[in-house]
Amino acid sequence: LAPMGGVSTLSDSPAPGPAAPVEARLVQVFPRGAAHALGPAPLEVGRALEAEGLTIADPRLSRRHFSVRWDAPRARHRLCDLGSHNGTTVDGERVIEPVALADGAVIRAGDTVFVHERAAPRPAAAPTLPDLPGDAWVVRALRAALVPAAADPAPVLVSGESGTGKERVARALHALSGRPGRYVALNCAALSAQLVESQLFGHVQGAFTGAVADREGLFQAAHRGTLLLDEVGDLPLPAQAKLLRALQEGEVRPVGAVQSRAVDVRVVAATHRDLDAAVAAGAFRADLLARLRIITLNVPPLRARRADLLGWVQRMLDVHHATRGQPRRDVDLDAAAAQRILLARWPDNLRGLERLAYLAAQADGRVTADALDAVLDEAPRPGPPTPDAAALQAALTKHGGNISSVARHFGRDRRQIYRWLDAYGLR
Repeated sequence: LAPMGGVSTLSDSPAPGPAAPVEARLVQVFPRGAAHALGPAPLEVGRALEAEGLTIADPRLSRRHFSVRWDAPRARHRLCDLGSHNGTTVDGERVIEPVALADGAVIRAGDTVFVHERAAPRPAAAPTLPDLPGDAWVVRALRAALVPAAADPAPVLVSGESGTGKERVARALHALSGRPGRYVALNCAALSAQLVESQLFGHVQGAFTGAVADREGLFQAAHRGTLLLDEVGDLPLPAQAKLLRALQEGEVRPVGAVQSRAVDVRVVAATHRDLDAAVAAGAFRADLLARLRIITLNVPPLRARRADLLGWVQRMLDVHHATRGQPRRDVDLDAAAAQRILLARWPDNLRGLERLAYLAAQADGRVTADALDAVLDEAPRPGPPTPDAAALQAALTKHGGNISSVARHFGRDRRQIYRWLDAYGLR
């Protein structure tokens, strides 16, 4: 095992059962470079390789810096530092012994930063969508899934953490659908129970105090188009019943009206909540949930699409300057800042990156240490509870003994996992 601060593997025992085919690649994200397919043949990376491999003009790289090899019995790629002068880190920890590469692992060698991606199988070809940019495999897979989903008029449930871009997915669905009507969005969490039904279905004059004229609802406004119900988990139960009827019957009845009106609307619902738990708690109708999730799409958080993070910072900086009529600037950052951005958990997802881009814009495009400190807020916080021995052993089994994966599972660093293993006598 590696000394404190190093990276090694706990277990060299093969994962149980046959290994599924795995597609993997090494993406050079800083400075921006190409993606290199990883196969059964080893890939060497360095400044002046004598044999085939990936040669990078980084003066802080050694001639032969590190290699990535396929470990067939364990169905994973492993990185080995080749005695480099400046060392190699994986997820911020120096490599001492060969280390298994998890999906999304961040590798730094000299002043060059890579992200390791793996997928089974490789994502299908995906359309280019302005609302969903990026080349991370999870994003390409999402874009590929949008094509058949957009062609189907059935409701779609888009789930994902707050700030991941669920509304962008809804806009992309509408753009791909070819529906001639409008794209209309409603934030269900922003309206009172009294107003949400009027917003959705409209009202007639005199239906309630202040209803001085007939008003069409958003269903009618989105006729032959797409209606996004953002934060649908916050929809009051009475409105849920009326929404279910609208989905089933294809018609809506304005508040205070006697007659229903036919509508042709493609409904996209978005939520960051666990709607199954809401159903169990009696806060959401099971029949409505079944109707909404005929098609489901999940938007991955930023920490699952690390290969795209630096591109997002540049894109947001471009938007900031364009909306203010200012000349475009390239993001100015070094390898240490790039590594911090990639390793951050980004609980606010795109909103956090927007704040970082704003601070960079105030500094002529520079991403400073102060800006990163302000955005990432890395002050110590209460961590998750300590697992018992059984939970730790279960996680080890699930992840094939890969300590990096176990650390991600518990939201801790590798050193803490090793301390727990020692405490429970598991190594």
